[in-house]
Amino acid sequence: MVKKMTPAKAATYAILFFWSLTTLYPFVWVILNSFRERGLIRKDSFSIPLPGNGLTMENYVKAMDRFDFGNAYLNSLLVSIAVTVAVVLIAGFAAYGLVRFRFRTEAA
Repeated sequence: MVKKMTPAKAATYAILFFWSLTTLYPFVWVILNSFRERGLIRKDSFSIPLPGNGLTMENYVKAMDRFDFGNAYLNSLLVSIAVTVAVVLIAGFAAYGLVRFRFRTEAA
């Protein structure tokens, strides 16, 4: 059974499509500009970087040299493990209490 496309549904899809473009464009723009040479970002930030046209990995190499990503990753891992264990314990205690608690029911 094939459903017909109503004008309301088509308008909804069009609005969602354009909204997704305006939402995703900044992320794509940032990623593309991360591969540019430093001077080209200010000069022409809206063209697509191509090999031989300012495409470089220099920004990522500098970022890896300047910051200690291994230590930051380890810190994030430890915090996420600790938070996960704490949430599981607290949720378990709360679930046990809710299961064992006898709620007062109202008589009709």
